Amino acid sequence: MKFNIPTLDIKLTNRCNYECEYCYGESDQQIDISIGTFLNALNLAKVIGVKYLEFCGGEPLLHSKFEKFTNLARQEGFNLILRTNGILIEEYADVISKNFEWVGVSLDGIEKVNDIMRKSKGKLTPKEKFIIPINNIRLLKKKNSRLKILFASLASAINYQELPLLTDYILKKKLPIDLWKIYLFRPKRQRASSNKDKFYLSEKKFESLRKTINIKKLQNELGIKTIFGSGSVNSGECLLVSPNGNLSVGSNKIAHINKQSISEIKSILSNLKEEKRIATNKKVTYLSG
Repeated sequence: MKFNIPTLDIKLTNRCNYECEYCYGESDQQIDISIGTFLNALNLAKVIGVKYLEFCGGEPLLHSKFEKFTNLARQEGFNLILRTNGILIEEYADVISKNFEWVGVSLDGIEKVNDIMRKSKGKLTPKEKFIIPINNIRLLKKKNSRLKILFASLASAINYQELPLLTDYILKKKLPIDLWKIYLFRPKRQRASSNKDKFYLSEKKFESLRKTINIKKLQNELGIKTIFGSGSVNSGECLLVSPNGNLSVGSNKIAHINKQSISEIKSILSNLKEEKRIATNKKVTYLSG
């Protein structure tokens, strides 16, 4: 049976060095994926024909076995994608630059508004929270110019009017990024649901944001593609393995990779209504050229 699922997301940990109020991850559970669960995820990926693995979190670089997991995945021939807040990249810069095809780094505005949006658990200053990821992007590109950088920003009521200033910064500083993806805040679950009144942004205002971002200039001057992701609350745009072994689509748990056989999981996936949506989302983001 052939599946049209190009990427399997693996959440290495629910832990994070940030505590963003708009987060819909289950970071409060503080669970790391075990080697056994990770190997089961690799096996599932091979069986269903996945070509890409996307390491996410929480903050995946907090996992003590990040390098080991990277090596295991590469030994099996997978292409790798990393999603991170960018603070801890320097420690793993060599591992990342040598083994990953895409690295997604999240920032939600320039210094002041990014600081409001992205609350850290440590003692980072607003400037550090902004400039460390920027410097780490440059570091990765210096080590491997072919590495592709996804710059991810969440648009909410707090920052959407400030995002054009981030556009100006990108252009002025000539940031070496390949794709800027701007997401509309959705009150999916966890903290995002609890703080929906604070961050809610209407579709109309999100559409107005599109008109204020100089997409053509970003493309023409720096070769940066810009895409907007509005999605729905439970859109199911990825197939995700959680640290505890749950296999989910969006907010919906569909199987458990440690408790159910591969044949049983394949049967579940054969009836997956969101398969086309998952494929489209991943291909638009990473595989469209």
